Amino acid sequence: MLCVAQFCTFSIAADSPFVGSQTCNSVSCHGRTEPRRVSGGGGSASLHEFLLYERYDPHAKAAKTLVSPEFQAIVHRLSERKEGPSSAEVYRQCAQCHDPEGIVAAGQSSELLVPLETGHGMSLRGIQCESCHGGAKDWLVRHYERDVSRSSLLAAGMRDTKSLQVRGQLCASCHVGGEERNVNHDMLAAGHPPLRFELAAYHRKLTSHDEAGKQSHWNDARERRGTKDFEVQLWEAGQIASAHAALSLLEGRAHRASLTAANDQSAAAPWPEFAEYNCFSCHQRLPKALAKEESTATKLDWGEWNIVLASLAADAKGLNTLRTEMKSPFASQPADVAVQARSVRLSLPSSLFRDDMAGYQLLEVLEHPRERAKSWDALCQRYLAQRVVEKSIGDEFQKRALAGGDSTTPRKTFDEQRAQLECDLAVIAERLGFPDASREWPQVLKTEDGVKGVESSLTATAGKLRKLQKLLELTR
Repeated sequence: MLCVAQFCTFSIAADSPFVGSQTCNSVSCHGRTEPRRVSGGGGSASLHEFLLYERYDPHAKAAKTLVSPEFQAIVHRLSERKEGPSSAEVYRQCAQCHDPEGIVAAGQSSELLVPLETGHGMSLRGIQCESCHGGAKDWLVRHYERDVSRSSLLAAGMRDTKSLQVRGQLCASCHVGGEERNVNHDMLAAGHPPLRFELAAYHRKLTSHDEAGKQSHWNDARERRGTKDFEVQLWEAGQIASAHAALSLLEGRAHRASLTAANDQSAAAPWPEFAEYNCFSCHQRLPKALAKEESTATKLDWGEWNIVLASLAADAKGLNTLRTEMKSPFASQPADVAVQARSVRLSLPSSLFRDDMAGYQLLEVLEHPRERAKSWDALCQRYLAQRVVEKSIGDEFQKRALAGGDSTTPRKTFDEQRAQLECDLAVIAERLGFPDASREWPQVLKTEDGVKGVESSLTATAGKLRKLQKLLELTR
């Protein structure tokens, strides 16, 4: 076992593009205790982002996760088996997402990357400024200049986090995974939570939405005001990024399994990889599982969380073919799946809609879901997408009201109907959630007609969203 009292000296190689996020934390930069809005580099800043990040952003606590008792228990479970990974291997795998700054510090060194003790030095590790904004070595001294162009900063290594597509890809790279970021079934069985990501929902929790909003180093009020159907566009970017990441993850898993099949034990990986499948295909209440016909009870259902609405809204024939193959009782050889996953990933469309009327078209999809969109994963994604449409309509109504396109009666009617919709969606969320905090078993799966009931409720709320959309159109 690794001892959490071991220290890894934090030093950055001379050829690294990273300079360390503490360079951002001066009172003349992003470390002020009080905001002072300034502009430069194609954007603006309040200059107290680092303080808000440290106090309120959950990413600031990422490294501390790796010194927690829960993490040590996961390491122990993964490492204790014969021919299992070593503690250092487990730590390095987890550090890909939880401690990228530590990965940078370790560099290409042959020395083991070890966790830090909680306390001094922990602030130098984890997910910090450069983890998201890119290595700052070549743009740090230029990004605050008034006349510097954003294109030149991007060319110097800054990430374009103003792009919703880049934002989605960045978030999905950890919250979904990828070829090198693989939360497999062994890790899930050892205690790692399942990765269930939807960009718009995460974004709302991490950002402020108005000038006097909740504490957050990232305020998206200007984006929302200046972008039509911002919430829907954010959702779309997340759906595409999540599908790309999920297919990259499948490709990597299948490739490693194909190496195992070729007797390369250094790359040993199981096939099929059970983390690819719906947890509730196997993890059921025993009486319910025994009551099923054998052909149904033993059939694995490929997890649809990251692909179901992408396959519904887009012309994604290859994705649906891969879905059918992964759901078959005898999946293809892993080498074939790796090739197919790569082909599908490269052919995914850049947009899920036919034209720019994104909000209207998402509502159409939610009003007329296809037959296969009835699993727990699909129901959750439909619920989250309805939240997106509801938020988008609310944003657009507010913008028109501020522009003088509203009157007293429509505003009152709109608020009343939206409040009722909020109540209905809250009931659906409760039915989709886990009533027992000690185990993941959704309320909706406790009864035979639970899925049908939630599906019917989602159809009803989609109709109420349509009425809300019509009220929005009255303010034009």
